[in-house]
This record gives sequence, structure tokens and C-alpha cells, in this order.
Amino acid sequence: MITLYKQASNGKLLYAEYWIEEDQVVEHIGEVGTVGTTTRMDFPASFSDEDEFKVDFLHRCSDQGYKRRRGLHADYSISDEESYRQQT
Repeated sequence: MITLYKQASNGKLLYAEYWIEEDQVVEHIGEVGTVGTTTRMDFPASFSDEDEFKVDFLHRCSDQGYKRRRGLHADYSISDEESYRQQT
């Protein structure tokens, strides 16, 4: 599961996350503390594996202002993900 967060202009904390379940991608978005909205889809054939989907998800959400958090204060960025992928 990957969970990303962003602070909305109204001060609310929003999240976007995804996970793989039974060959489907489950995307879940909303305001922290609420039920949110869940979308399920078959794993897209345009991606060869979950790593490709994860990079796409990170880019899509990053473009909307979402960031991944490690611990309480450190932000995770797309460049961190790309650096990690190049090292492995």
C-alpha cells in the first residue's frame, strides 16, 4: 500500500492511496478521518508490473500536490522513488 497526503487550501488533510487486491488495483481518496471514495479496476494491461503502476500513481498524485510521508515530518518525493529504482 502506498499512501500520499496533501494539505488542502481549506486546511484539511487529504489522502490518496492504492493497493493491489486479487489482481485488481484499489484506489482510495478522501479527507483524513472520513470514509473516502474507493475505486476498483482490473490491473491495467498497460503496466508490466506493480512497480510501473506505482511510479505512475506517484507521478499522477504528485502533480496534484500529494506527497508521501515518512515518520512525522519527512516528505517523500518522486525523485526519491526514481533514485531508489535506479539503485535496485
